[in-house]
Amino acid sequence: MVFSLGIGADFHTHNLDPGRKSRGLARRLKALGHGVTLITGAA
Repeated sequence: MVFSLGIGADFHTHNLDPGRKSRGLARRLKALGHGVTLITGAA
């Protein structure tokens, strides 16, 4: 038997938001003891 929960209508909006992704990655680095400064638009 196979169960499928589906990803939901807002999956891409919620999970692919660049700002949200950046903040999550910064949070993970901070948890590892790194200092993090995010600068928008810098390449």
